[in-house]
Amino acid sequence: MLRLSKEYSPEELARIIDICMKALRSKDAYTFAHSERVGKFAEQIATAMDLDDEDLSVCRVLGRLHDIGKLFVPSSILKKPASLSEQEWEVMRKHSEDNVRILSCMSFVEKHMEVVESLHERFDGTGYPNHLEGCQIPVLARILAVADSYDAMTSDRPYRKAQSLEYVYGELLDGRGKQFCPEVVDKALNLLERQMKKPYVVVTAQIKKLVENAVPTPLPSLAFVKRAA
Repeated sequence: MLRLSKEYSPEELARIIDICMKALRSKDAYTFAHSERVGKFAEQIATAMDLDDEDLSVCRVLGRLHDIGKLFVPSSILKKPASLSEQEWEVMRKHSEDNVRILSCMSFVEKHMEVVESLHERFDGTGYPNHLEGCQIPVLARILAVADSYDAMTSDRPYRKAQSLEYVYGELLDGRGKQFCPEVVDKALNLLERQMKKPYVVVTAQIKKLVENAVPTPLPSLAFVKRAA
């Protein structure tokens, strides 16, 4: 397999990434645009977490390239205008293996391969391929997982419309400590609050149940309520 083993200048690196992204855009315009947005949001989260400049750059690059393995997913599955069957999901999940196969050829990604291999892990250990949990998952992979899910939920798909920011806020909060790293979720929610112009508290089913058990007065049936000033 071809290995890009030399050290590249920033200009050469940018050209290589652009070639990869052009190939992805030719395969599927949605995946291309999604990957660009994931890179930008991951970098914003990493900035909010006060990570160093190298980590910010890696977040941006790996965010852009995190779905490059989908070049090998059949278009009939990648562009299917409906939910995938379990057999189709099995094919789709293999793109993570192709991510590793493609990106391991690039020397500038080599020392970050642990991040690439961990993009589909979950904070509670129920992800794949290695069932890592908590801080076993590299912090950059934890950031990319939140950025990836955020953009997937806020994007139009053939089988559903984009979700509202309030809905996405609730889903990220509900996944805090389960699918997602709590620290990363907190930083992402702060960024979302700025987009929503005013702060919100999302009342998830779990939180609502706890509060209702603690007080006799039931909560109003709102998806979210304004935080007290």
